[in-house]
Amino acid sequence: MFGLQVNTLGQTAKTAIIRGTIYDSASQKPLEAATISVFMMADSSLVSYTMTGKKGEYTIRQVPIGKRCVLVVSYSGLKSFRESFELSSDRTETIRPPVYLSKDIAMLEEVIVSRLRPPVLVKRDTLEYNVGAVKTSTNAVVEDVLRRLPGVEVDQDGNITVNGKKVVKVTVNGQDFFGSDVRLATKNLPKDIVDRIQVTDHKTREERFTNSRASGNQKALNLVLRGGTNKGTFGRINGSAGTSDKFEAAGNVNFFDKNTQFSLLGSINNTASQALSSPGVSLTSVQSSRGIPRNGLAGVNLSQTINPALRFNVSYSFNSNERRENTEIWRQNVFPDTAYNYTASVSTKGKTDGHRLNFSTDIKADSLTELNISGSVTGNVVDGWTQNNALTTSLDAKPIITSQNEQKSSGNSLEYEFQIFAGRKLSAKGRSVTFSMGMSATERTSNESNVGWLASAATGNPIQRRELDQIGRTSAYSRQLNQMTTWNEPISARLGLKLTYALNLFESTNDRKTYKFDSTSGLHTVLDSSYSNALEVVNMISSPGLIMNYSLGKSSISAGMTIQRQRQKVTTGPKATYRDDAATNIFPSASFMFQLGRTGSVNIAYNGGSQQPSSEQLQPVADISNPLYIRLGNATLKPSFTHNVSLSAQMNKGTTFWSGMLSGTTSSNLIVEETWYDSVQYSRPINTNGNHALIGNFSYSRSWKIEDATLQLSLSTSPYWARTVSLSNRERNVATTFSGSQRIGINYSAASVFSLQSTFSFTSSVTRTGHRGLATMKQKNNLTGFTLSGQLNWPKRWALDAFLSAIQNPSLGHGLQKNVIIINASLNYTFSKDERWFARVLAMDILGQNTSVRRAITATMTEESRSNVLGQLLLLGITWNIKKF
Repeated sequence: MFGLQVNTLGQTAKTAIIRGTIYDSASQKPLEAATISVFMMADSSLVSYTMTGKKGEYTIRQVPIGKRCVLVVSYSGLKSFRESFELSSDRTETIRPPVYLSKDIAMLEEVIVSRLRPPVLVKRDTLEYNVGAVKTSTNAVVEDVLRRLPGVEVDQDGNITVNGKKVVKVTVNGQDFFGSDVRLATKNLPKDIVDRIQVTDHKTREERFTNSRASGNQKALNLVLRGGTNKGTFGRINGSAGTSDKFEAAGNVNFFDKNTQFSLLGSINNTASQALSSPGVSLTSVQSSRGIPRNGLAGVNLSQTINPALRFNVSYSFNSNERRENTEIWRQNVFPDTAYNYTASVSTKGKTDGHRLNFSTDIKADSLTELNISGSVTGNVVDGWTQNNALTTSLDAKPIITSQNEQKSSGNSLEYEFQIFAGRKLSAKGRSVTFSMGMSATERTSNESNVGWLASAATGNPIQRRELDQIGRTSAYSRQLNQMTTWNEPISARLGLKLTYALNLFESTNDRKTYKFDSTSGLHTVLDSSYSNALEVVNMISSPGLIMNYSLGKSSISAGMTIQRQRQKVTTGPKATYRDDAATNIFPSASFMFQLGRTGSVNIAYNGGSQQPSSEQLQPVADISNPLYIRLGNATLKPSFTHNVSLSAQMNKGTTFWSGMLSGTTSSNLIVEETWYDSVQYSRPINTNGNHALIGNFSYSRSWKIEDATLQLSLSTSPYWARTVSLSNRERNVATTFSGSQRIGINYSAASVFSLQSTFSFTSSVTRTGHRGLATMKQKNNLTGFTLSGQLNWPKRWALDAFLSAIQNPSLGHGLQKNVIIINASLNYTFSKDERWFARVLAMDILGQNTSVRRAITATMTEESRSNVLGQLLLLGITWNIKKF
């Protein structure tokens, strides 16, 4: 493999450099961030590309000599330029004449031949990738393309981040696809029907309507379908069967035309596969699933454009998830005046059936008015069983307490959500008013039984045994109303004023009753008041605010203030008011943005906020599902307040990208866990001060294009530091944690025949814990990982995929495997000329080393655990690609 890489990259002897400058024909000024691409005339393959600098200059290397090429210049809003050329062999560098781009009134750039479209294009605040320029394996889906884009990372569960920012929304042709589920689109839509992937900052509806900057730190993707697939039917149906009675069956069918998008999805498997239509479980599914699963899902999605002023989306999905898991736990607990070990063997079985209905309607009465009405209904039915056998011992292995309990639970929940947004642009330019309101309600009921015993196991002492036999019934209900009104007023061409008013009303009830076993009647009829309580929480928050925005060329400044008036009433027991608090807080906010040319920026921001305690945290009733670890609530909890300052910067030059972010947070009344030991361990949430955190993320990527070969390098580091104050055995406990995660990635591809992706990662964390009057305790955890995956599409109709993962965790003890090597491979054969049918043989965990181990460190605990996994797996499957355009 590496020999192929060296030889391919070495074919650069007969090449030269071309340079030039791009101008705007109207202003005669240089154009920054125009995309310059060179294609081969013979087959339209991409030779190389770059973006212009601040002075409109560009340089493209490795342009072949003596071969006919095409130069393509693209810039959003301007007419693209194309010209064929051929470099002579008598010079190694050529200065091309200046190129002047004119206004593209008719948007002619949309009809450029797709094979000559540039790989990357900047469109205002949108970064657009040409999917056709990304080489992937046969039958790839959108997720496979995302893994090869600079600055994009996809984890084993399919979660996507772009430049360190999480992707929270994916649309198809600008319309919703199964509500907010990002992975349904990226894991199921085939690559060959997608033309472009557009990356933008995720904005609220109010921000999109007023065309203002995104206030959050998240990203959104839009998948633009190919012109020929805007009308037609496509999809996949596949089935697989294998060893140990493992199976998969999945499929999706999609119908798209100019005004309609209709999708039908379904799957069932016991292989932990998350995709609905990709040909089987992913090769990169390593240590991402514990236990033995069985999953099923079905869904339907419809997006319809009635006319330019009215469109709607509706989707329904049903999912059923079952899991059987066996886990061994080793835990060391350290307190100021004592320390002990805890070991447990835990078996669980669980099943969840869920239904979800989403709907959304967009109405545009005219060019100045927008209305959106959306909502969802979600219902879940849950059944679970847990058996826990546990033992606590002294550090010299002497038994202290042993326990055994069996817990069964069943319950259901129903959640309603409804949102409305209305916006109106008024006569003055920049003047607008928006109104949004959200209402939600949740109902939840559950029944639990807990049977077991707890006994002293101290050597030489008579065993004191305590029986546990109780059932519990919980009924919970909550409702919430959120309302936000904004008024945007232009003071001048550079200065704007934004007035806001927000109102939040929240009410919840949690009625928990626990009954002990009555030996006389043989039923659980005796109310246990120690574990029963009725809790009612009412919150009302009103927040008027003012924000000033000032724009000056490449920079903008925003400063504002929100006055928050809050009242919280907590009632427990027989309608006795436990707490009735009112407070007024002021939250200032400020931000500064400086544009680094057209493709880069620097942002500095400050904001403050608060977080309310949950009903579960406030409920002052013990949770004894694990008799050796009893959890309590705390009705005296107060809201926590956070102040955050962040600095971020990024720059994109097409083939080179870098970004950096540093964020500092300080909190007062932070909600943390207090722990103490009294024969068994107890914990409850409390408020503490003196908590701080510092988070960073820095990444760099560079790609090289040499004829048919592409090489991409990516580097990233994520430092983290935190200081947390809690209580341990009533003593103040200060824990300081420092961790860092480094990652190096190298991707290489040669045309559509061969590709190789490798990553090396190293994560290290150190936690220092200090109690008053005691020496500081230091705990370390190191994890090193290496992955290598490759695809070979040769000979014709054959495709070989292989994946290797090597993981080292020297910190592990208790006989856990410190070094794990996992190898997965699949062989695909397309046996129809139209490439619609292909077979696949998949082998997972060929060496039989896959294991699911975890190591966690807190201020008072170090825990290691091992769970059962699927293990070795061999599957044989067949897939039918549906294409009718």
